[in-house]
Amino acid sequence: MMTDPFLTHFACAKARSSRALAAAAALALAAAAFAQGPAPKAIVSSNILSTSSLVPGGQPDERFATDLGEIYRSPSGNRWILAFRTTQSRVGILTGQGPVAEVAFIADGNTQLPWTDDINPDFYRVEVPGAGGITSLEVDNGTYAINDAGDIAISLRETFSTNRVIAKRVAGVWSVAVRETTDIPFEATGEVFGGILVPFGISPTGADVYYRASATVGSLPDTQDDFIVLGPTLIQYNVTPVAGTGGRTFDNLGNALDIRSGSDATSWIASVDMSGATTDDEAVLVDGAIVVREGGTIGGLGVRGAGRLGAVAISGDGTQYIHRGQQTTGTVDWVNRSGSVVAQRLAPIVPASATTWAPFPNFARTFLSLDVNNAGQFSILGGTSTAGQNIARLIYNNERVLLSDRDAIDLDGNGLADDAAFADLNGGSGGELNVQVLGTDAVYAVVRIVDSATPAAGTFLGEALVRLPLVDEPACPTCPADFDQDGGVTGADVEAFFFAFESGDPCGDTDLDGGVTGADVEAFFVAFEAGGC
Repeated sequence: MMTDPFLTHFACAKARSSRALAAAAALALAAAAFAQGPAPKAIVSSNILSTSSLVPGGQPDERFATDLGEIYRSPSGNRWILAFRTTQSRVGILTGQGPVAEVAFIADGNTQLPWTDDINPDFYRVEVPGAGGITSLEVDNGTYAINDAGDIAISLRETFSTNRVIAKRVAGVWSVAVRETTDIPFEATGEVFGGILVPFGISPTGADVYYRASATVGSLPDTQDDFIVLGPTLIQYNVTPVAGTGGRTFDNLGNALDIRSGSDATSWIASVDMSGATTDDEAVLVDGAIVVREGGTIGGLGVRGAGRLGAVAISGDGTQYIHRGQQTTGTVDWVNRSGSVVAQRLAPIVPASATTWAPFPNFARTFLSLDVNNAGQFSILGGTSTAGQNIARLIYNNERVLLSDRDAIDLDGNGLADDAAFADLNGGSGGELNVQVLGTDAVYAVVRIVDSATPAAGTFLGEALVRLPLVDEPACPTCPADFDQDGGVTGADVEAFFFAFESGDPCGDTDLDGGVTGADVEAFFVAFEAGGC
């Protein structure tokens, strides 16, 4: 059969055109991934010059102090929790649902604890054990947890009893879940809890707290006096065997960041050391089963020990997990999401991008903080490189750059990048975005802020909890009177305003003072009754 040269030429040209269009589309998607939208809004900050630093319901002019604690999410991501210090020497717990924050607990040495009464009162015990200035609430170490209903668990020390306790607030009522000196459940020797109690989860009803107990007191040797309590499951160091290892036991769990739970005790993830040979003693467990082990492989990459496995997270329903690791040879860092490598050093951070994953300038690894949700979507804080320049970035699902080092931050919530405040993701002790969590509608992150957009420059201004939407959101109305932005001032604008106001939407801040308060109602109606702005 004869082939028409014209048709052949046409088909080749069409194929070339299709490839060119596909390449152009990929480049366009990569460019869109890097395009910064409106400056991320701070929910709270410790910049004392900003109204976002005022403690909700606090004492006159009480503000968040320099350090905001690490942030954690509820299993579904609908709520978050962090600890804080204030400029009036108090410590507290801040919880939130979306952009709306609530002070759930705040105390100093004169504060009677809410689970005690006037007959047998006890007070918050402030401890400063050294130059680190860690209080008994341990703001810097994540001694708190929250569930989807907003119930919380916190660990602190009482003054009169001198006991460390894990207290919980369930449906607004405080009680003590675990107390130092009381018996360890499901343990037969009469061992009692010691002074290290770290909650990392709370059950859906608030009935159970999941926690780590270390340095217990009794007849057990020091090598066996650390426990993990997951509802009815008790894991004892150097006693409880790890499944599938021929009797090797849990040897070490590092710190509270090395274990997280899903919505209940049946789903959990941990980065562990095991007893026995040090050539294959490090592993990541999901629901007690090894998913990655030192000396093994994942996605064709080797698995190195030496403390490289970590940054674990698990989805609320327990079906998805994520953690970091490193290749056995060289320094190829990688991220494992439920059995698949989704990011690795030198790979593009989003498809068709010239920007690749790279180690932080002042940190020996590429990936610092990870999270994942029930759908398998994930967020990664990592170091990146563009044309030899190292820039820390927070990436969503390999699709979207949510935040880059030196992006502007909106401290006062007016929707504008006019506060001379910029994210310092490369700075501090190794790209210090303390931690980030993947919520249902946004990533929430605690970031350092500085006063310069120039990398490696600027004066430290404090820290901010910022909300990073997963999709582009409509901008707040420039004129409050036309709140629904349909071009007219009608009764629909009143309805739209009160919907935003009652839900705590930052757009309800019509007087632009950084908070959604009764004054915003007055500001709205001044503009509305004037017929416009």
